[in-house]
Amino acid sequence: MISPLGQRQILQTAAVETVRQAMEGGFQVQREQARRQAFDAKLAEAMLDVADVAEADVLRLTDQGSQESGDQHATGATEDLPEEDVGGTPAEGAEPHLDLLA
Repeated sequence: MISPLGQRQILQTAAVETVRQAMEGGFQVQREQARRQAFDAKLAEAMLDVADVAEADVLRLTDQGSQESGDQHATGATEDLPEEDVGGTPAEGAEPHLDLLA
């Protein structure tokens, strides 16, 4: 049989463990909330940066449109190049090479 003193010690130990686990759970919840708040703050900051970039692109496009005054933008296709530039010399790495594995 458990003595009253032993029973009291068991109950006190259980109470201390319960309080410790409750505090640990509370700290875990606080850490998770802080982590979420930090993530939300970073996300909001990133969203503001993206909006600024989009605004800057719109401003840049309107500036280009006013400077060119109706000129069409080049697409980068070879059809837009003058004919003398199309058949130029090959690039450095495009020269024929010896295939040692053949």
